[in-house]
Amino acid sequence: MDTDNVLLIVCGVLTFVVLLNAGLVFSLLRGRNKDRFRVIGKVIEVVQNPWQEQDEQFGELRRRIVELEEKELEDHADGSR
Repeated sequence: MDTDNVLLIVCGVLTFVVLLNAGLVFSLLRGRNKDRFRVIGKVIEVVQNPWQEQDEQFGELRRRIVELEEKELEDHADGSR
């Protein structure tokens, strides 16, 4: 493959991404949405921890598993099943 073509494709993709991001930022800043700073704050939170919702769900699952294990141990300690 010719390196000139690869370089041209890479530059084109990078230019597209930069223009797309710039367009999104300008449209957000130009918009008349009063909550735009809240939107930016939520985006920053998601970027900092993109799996926060899944982490919370796994935490809840682990808590329920521990409760079931403790109940099972209590049942075996009581001699009933």
